[in-house]
Amino acid sequence: MYNKKIAFKIGLALAIVHFLVGFSLVYNILRWSANAQWQLLWYLPFIIDFPVSLFYILILSLPFSNFSISFLPYPVSEIRSFIMPCLMHIILGTLWYFYLPQLILLLVKKTRGK
Repeated sequence: MYNKKIAFKIGLALAIVHFLVGFSLVYNILRWSANAQWQLLWYLPFIIDFPVSLFYILILSLPFSNFSISFLPYPVSEIRSFIMPCLMHIILGTLWYFYLPQLILLLVKKTRGK
């Protein structure tokens, strides 16, 4: 029981930090959107959120991934290079980091035979 509480607290702290870093990244993308290489800012979250980043391959194969939303300003209107990475890294990546300590605890318990 004590380990579950610690895993929950660690997961919550990791999720909060990941969420804040994700929003700061989005803020920097919006601030630097005039720069032609703003898409390169997504490389760090792709490395950090590795299992979640695999979903991006599936997203690229969806038929609507090349569309853009015309009434939104430039970087925000891009579904493939802004909206989907935001949803993927901020929402799914935060959930991944919330559950990661609990998954590690579960694996440790199963390997110890408890």
